[in-house]
Amino acid sequence: MEVIPTEQYGFIPGKSMVQAVQSVLEYIEDSINKPKGHVFAALIDYKKAFDGINRNILMQKLEAVLGPEDQFYNLIKNIMKTNIINISDGLLESPDIVQTNGVLQGDPLSPIMFNLVTHDVVQRVATQDVKMYLYADMVVLSNNRTSLQEAINNLVVWSQDNDMQINQNKTKIMKFRKGENYPQRTSLSAKIKLLK
Repeated sequence: MEVIPTEQYGFIPGKSMVQAVQSVLEYIEDSINKPKGHVFAALIDYKKAFDGINRNILMQKLEAVLGPEDQFYNLIKNIMKTNIINISDGLLESPDIVQTNGVLQGDPLSPIMFNLVTHDVVQRVATQDVKMYLYADMVVLSNNRTSLQEAINNLVVWSQDNDMQINQNKTKIMKFRKGENYPQRTSLSAKIKLLK
């Protein structure tokens, strides 16, 4: 069973951020080269994408994929229960820090766990009129303003359901079309309004 969507370019063998950017640029170029062509793009950034992952949600998704009796599921469940870390600079050592949220820093499994948490976002957000490209951040594209607004609304609900917080300061919505030196840009409001 394929769990990670083809739209995910991050942390996948044979895929890269460069390929994701190329795919986004191709979509934009194809769209704006049509008569009166334009593209609305939402560039989504999450606050503490790795550090803020809700481990309960992660484990629910892992259990749904592997099953409660799977050895790998039970191993990850034990690793993700609670971690105690401390920091040393060779002279001093910090007191114990209890870590109950997020994936483990520097662990090779962490990107895979992140992809697992976000594996269902495309199902919940993309439509025939809406395309998505994922890395640690997400790009949502559409030629139709209303379709993109609906996708953003669905993404907000998905984010809330998955306890992930959209970073309003780094998230942008742009409109691309021929004849402009720069894409039109607007910051998102608390309700994530789409540019007119």
